[in-house]
Amino acid sequence: MQPPAPQIRQQPPMPLQQHNMYPNAQVAGFNGQAPYQHTPMHAGMSVNQPQTQPPMPSKKRLIPQKRSVTFAPDVDMKAESPPIPQRRLPSPPPPPQQVARAPEPAPTIIAPPATSIIRPDLPVDYRVLLLRLSEQYIAEARLSSAQIALDRPDADPERYYKLIGMGLSCLETVLNQKTWTGSMPPRQEAMLRIRYATLLYEETDNDDELGQLLTKSITFCERNKLLDLKYSLQHLCARHMFKSNAKAGLNFLNSAIKETIAYQSITWVFALRFLRISLHMQLATQHDLQAALVDLKAIADLSRKRQEKAIAVLAAVLQAMVHLRTRDPEAVNSAQTALATARAQQLDESVNSVPQLEALILLVDLACSLSPWDPVAAKEKMRDMQVYLDETSSLTSWMKDGALAVPILRAGNAGLTEAESGGVFSRDEAGDDYMLFAWLSRTDVYMIGLLFSCVGNYPKAHERGGKAEMFAEGGLKMTEGMFSIEDDMMIV
Repeated sequence: MQPPAPQIRQQPPMPLQQHNMYPNAQVAGFNGQAPYQHTPMHAGMSVNQPQTQPPMPSKKRLIPQKRSVTFAPDVDMKAESPPIPQRRLPSPPPPPQQVARAPEPAPTIIAPPATSIIRPDLPVDYRVLLLRLSEQYIAEARLSSAQIALDRPDADPERYYKLIGMGLSCLETVLNQKTWTGSMPPRQEAMLRIRYATLLYEETDNDDELGQLLTKSITFCERNKLLDLKYSLQHLCARHMFKSNAKAGLNFLNSAIKETIAYQSITWVFALRFLRISLHMQLATQHDLQAALVDLKAIADLSRKRQEKAIAVLAAVLQAMVHLRTRDPEAVNSAQTALATARAQQLDESVNSVPQLEALILLVDLACSLSPWDPVAAKEKMRDMQVYLDETSSLTSWMKDGALAVPILRAGNAGLTEAESGGVFSRDEAGDDYMLFAWLSRTDVYMIGLLFSCVGNYPKAHERGGKAEMFAEGGLKMTEGMFSIEDDMMIV
């Protein structure tokens, strides 16, 4: 008898899970495996088969990679199980981000004009800066020199002296810096020495310092063979020596003239001879006046050979002036002869371009008629002089500082500019050369004309209605600044 077979208890089918046990797991499976599919336990199961539990996935928490749904290639799309509802996790908050601020507007920089742009990347040349400052100080001081000379109430001598001192200090600083002068071309350094020495001579009384500077500068020019600049320094040195010792100054000038004649520097021969004539006329002895006449004759002969018409006219007028200062009984006749020589060259263009020469001729000619007294000739010459001075009162060619610029032919010499010659020569924009003489301004010449008119009318003042007093009063008013040339006081 066999034992009865064991009876298998029928279990109801397990309902499908309606929720996902692993919300973080992908539907497509774990780690690339086929998706897990829920199948009823009684489907296809025989009664005699033992009940098996489906494998449970591990409880390892996985990080989701993608949320896209994928299917294994062996899964039938038609037998797709219903979608498993998934619980949607809240998205993590975004990481804190720095709020970008709007860029602040850059400050607006207003560039200076193109002429005054400062380049901090470029080095500053203090040598050029000091030289520029020196010229500005000197120019500013010279603007007030007229008021100081006339002793006007608004004049400020202390400011003038301070500006001159500052200008000289700038030049002295540049000259004392060996590193600056060593890198400077010899000609430029010599011109700087001339400028400094000229200012010392004109504006100060530092005779010892000026003498040492001139001696060193002349030696410097000789060593570097700068003959034209050397003559300029000798011209200044002779004037400086004449102030303290007239005889020593004339002897030094004689040796300089011989040197210029030997080297055929004709323009400097003229300049140095005219300087010697001026020094002789300052001494005004009979011996000096005769020596001046000798130099004037030499200049006249040389100017005729070189066709220097303006130089010849100036030499002739100076001869007339020297004759009038001598005690020779034939002085007036000799002066008239010299003036006739000067008038013979008046038609030349170079002479007509200098109004001071014509005014000088008229004044000297009138002086010849005042002593001895010739009333008929004096009256006629006074009228000519007054008419000419009235006509030239508005000429712009008459320099304000009273300098007399005489045209001179170019002889191929260097150093004919005002900076190179120390104010002895000048060159205009057209390239024409001039020899400069310190003379009288237009106002000064006008006052001399009033004085000569007063002297000419004085012998017959009672017959001419007080014209002599009128001319004298006009001259006095001009000296006090109460009367100008435009008031036209020249009435015969």
